[in-house]
Amino acid sequence: MRRQPVVLLALLILLAAFFSSSFLLPPSGLAIRAVRFSSLFSTFSGGNNPLLGSSCFNGILDGTEQQIDCGGICPACQSSVTQYGITWTLSRPARVTQFANGDYAVTGDVGIQAITPNPLCATTTGRHGSMKNPRYGQAQGLDARAGGYTVSLCLAPTPTNPISLVKGDSLLSTISLPAQIGQVYLDSSAILTVTAQPTTGVEFRPAYTQNPTERQQHQQNNNALFTTNQIQWHLLPSLRRVAQTPALATSVTAFQRPWSQQFFPGFQNRAIAPRNNVPDYGWDIANLVSVASLQLLLDYTQQEKTPLMINFLQQGVDLWGIHNDGGSWSAGSGEPQGRKYLLLFSKQMLGIATPLKYSFRDSWGLLHYYFQEDGQTYLYNDPELPACARLDATGKPVGTDCSTLGAYPVRDEKGWIDKLNGGTGDQVLWRQKEPEYFDTHYEQLYLTRWSPDYQYHQREEVYRYCCTLDSWIGFGLATMLLNLQIQWEHPPFFAYVDRWMGQDDTEARRLEASQWQLNHYAKRQRTSSNSFVDAMWQRYRPTVGPACYNGICEPGETVATCSPDCGPTKQILLP
Repeated sequence: MRRQPVVLLALLILLAAFFSSSFLLPPSGLAIRAVRFSSLFSTFSGGNNPLLGSSCFNGILDGTEQQIDCGGICPACQSSVTQYGITWTLSRPARVTQFANGDYAVTGDVGIQAITPNPLCATTTGRHGSMKNPRYGQAQGLDARAGGYTVSLCLAPTPTNPISLVKGDSLLSTISLPAQIGQVYLDSSAILTVTAQPTTGVEFRPAYTQNPTERQQHQQNNNALFTTNQIQWHLLPSLRRVAQTPALATSVTAFQRPWSQQFFPGFQNRAIAPRNNVPDYGWDIANLVSVASLQLLLDYTQQEKTPLMINFLQQGVDLWGIHNDGGSWSAGSGEPQGRKYLLLFSKQMLGIATPLKYSFRDSWGLLHYYFQEDGQTYLYNDPELPACARLDATGKPVGTDCSTLGAYPVRDEKGWIDKLNGGTGDQVLWRQKEPEYFDTHYEQLYLTRWSPDYQYHQREEVYRYCCTLDSWIGFGLATMLLNLQIQWEHPPFFAYVDRWMGQDDTEARRLEASQWQLNHYAKRQRTSSNSFVDAMWQRYRPTVGPACYNGICEPGETVATCSPDCGPTKQILLP
C-alpha cells in the first residue's frame, strides 16, 4: 500500500506525456507543456487527493499545509528559532529567513508556544520578559527589578496559550541576570519579526518600536522595508587611515545586537540595557558612535565596510522607529547622547524622507530639545536664556530676578575660561539641563561665585568633563566631513566641539581643584574619548575649514564664505 502514491505518480507522468504531441517535448512547446503538466500535477497531488497529501514548493495551499508551501515535512520550515541564547518555539513549522544584520524573520502569522529561558511574569519576581511591539514610554515588561515594570506587558506563552504574532509584529525577548551588575539587570536580548513574505537577506529589520501607522505598513508586504540596495555609498569620502585606526571587526561587534533599551526613556533605561548587547551609559554609546562614524569614512573597500555599515544603519532604523513614536533623548544627564548622529546618518544614507524633529515648545512657551547635544550647547546671546539667575544665601539657585541680591547675568554674558586665558570670553557655553532650568547656567559665572552646594554648579562642571563632551568629538567631526552641519540644525554644537578641542584649560582645572577640589577624572580639553578620534581630528579637522554655521564670526570667515555667521547677526535661529 505504501508504494501506491509512487506508482500513481508514475502513471500520471506517463499520462501527461501521452497527451503531449511528443513524449520528448520539443523546445518550441516546452514552456506551454510544462505549465500544463504543472497544472495537471497540482490537480492530482493537491490537498483533495488523500493518496498523495501535500506538495511543498508548488505555490499552492495544499490540504495539510497551514501556509503556502509551509506544512507537513516541508524542509524550508522550522519549528523553532534560536538567537543570542534565546529560543522561540513555534506553534507550527514556519518559513524562517534572515535580515541583512542576521536577525530572524518568520513568514506569515504564527504563534509562539514557548520561549527559552522561560519568561516569569510576576509583580516582584518577573524575569526573562518578552514584549510584543513595545511602544515608547515609561513602561517595560522585561525585569521586575528595573523601574517601570508593568506585569501586563510581560508575555509568557504556553502550548495552549501561545503568543499570537501577525505580519508586521515584533517580539522582544530577554535573558535576565541572576544578580544586578552595576546598573544592569539584563544579560541579552533578541528580536523576532513576522513578515508578509520571506526576506532575502538584503532587508533591514523593521524597527521593533513603531507607531501603529508604521507597523500597519509592514503588515502588508516587505516593500516598506529599507534594503542594502538603497545605501548611498557615493556620499562617503575615502580618507586615508591614521596609525591609530582600530579594527573594523570591533565596531561590527559593538553594533551587531539590538540596543533594545531605547524604547524606555530616561536614566532608568540603563537597568534594561542588556550587557551583551549595548553599554548602559550614554558616554560609552557616544564613544562607540564616534569611532564607527569615522571608520565608515576611511579608505576601506565597500565590501570591507559593509558589515559595519549594515549594523550601524540598523541601529539608526531602530532609532527612527522610536523617534516616530515620540522618542526623544533630551538633556539632563549623560545617558541620552550619541543617538542624533545615528538618526541623521541613516536618514542620509538610506534616503529616509521623514523629517527629524529637533525642538518644540510646551504649553508655557518653553523651548525643549529632542537631543542632549543640542540642549546642552548654546550661544551666550541666545534669546531663550533668562536675563539672570539668582542664588539664595545658602547658594541654592532659586530664580531669575535680576533685581534681587545674589543675581548674576546669564544672557549676553560670555564664559569665564576664555577670559581667564586673556580672551574676551567664551561665546559658546555648556549646561547640563534644558534652558528653562535657572540652576543650569554656570559657565557665565566665575568659579569663586559658584554655589557651595556640590549638586549645582560644581557637579555640572564635573559632568562637562567626565561624561559628555569628549565623546562627541568623533561624530561631530564626521558630520563636518559629510557636510551635514546644516542638516544637524544646531550650530552651537559644532562651535563647542571646536572649543573643546582647541581651548587650553590648564589654569581653569588648577583653580577648580584648588577652590572646589573637583575631580575631573584625569580628563582635559584638547583630547577626546579615544586616541583614534584624536588622530583623526588632528589630520582632518583642518581640511574642513572654518566652522561655518556655528553662529560665531571667526577668523577666516567672511559674509561671502560663511554667511550668515558673519552677516547681520551672529546668532542663527533655524526653524
